[in-house]
Amino acid sequence: MTLSFPPSPSVGQGYQQFQWDGAKWVPNPGAVPGLVTSVNGQSGAVNLLGSRVLILRQDVSAAVASVNFISGIDSTYDEFELHWYGVQTTGGSFLFARTSNNNGASWDAGTSYSYATMFGNSSAPAASGGGANNASLMQISNSIDQTSSRISSGVMNFWPRPSGQSSSLLTRSHTTNNANGLLVAMASGLNTNATGMNGLQIGANTGTITAGTFILYGVKK
Repeated sequence: MTLSFPPSPSVGQGYQQFQWDGAKWVPNPGAVPGLVTSVNGQSGAVNLLGSRVLILRQDVSAAVASVNFISGIDSTYDEFELHWYGVQTTGGSFLFARTSNNNGASWDAGTSYSYATMFGNSSAPAASGGGANNASLMQISNSIDQTSSRISSGVMNFWPRPSGQSSSLLTRSHTTNNANGLLVAMASGLNTNATGMNGLQIGANTGTITAGTFILYGVKK
């Protein structure tokens, strides 16, 4: 039995994401702009502009000082999005972020950051805020109680910049805590050293991270 394929299908040409080259289907350069950016050769998945592409998932089941992302943060993507959920810490710690410009060989500290926070809780009607300049880290959550039923979940968007430009982040999170019920936090941070960014560290300021899932995505605009 012999199969016959047309040299170039004509139906829906403008929205056709692949075209026949005589031997195989390949991405169609004539497709409507903005619908297809690339084809992942390993999985065969089509990466759409504006969609999230999984870079790495890390699940914490034993105490760690920090969760580090040291690869995949590069110019392939315009924006990155970190999701975390079910996160627990020891000692009532809050979560912090630091950045690296050498894929995690070292992390900017000292006076490298500025950050601002806004907090609210279900036990008090008024919001409160905080922040610092010349800080050694960027606070990205409320304090998290270590009791198993008290957890944090949140989303961070960040925008790495090359050396000479400051990289920034924005987070939204909520936390259940023994003292204050439900806590909500929004935080914004900036690496003021402008040393570039290709690594992200999430840690607990006074203890360890004992549980939780962290998922990093890249977004191509």
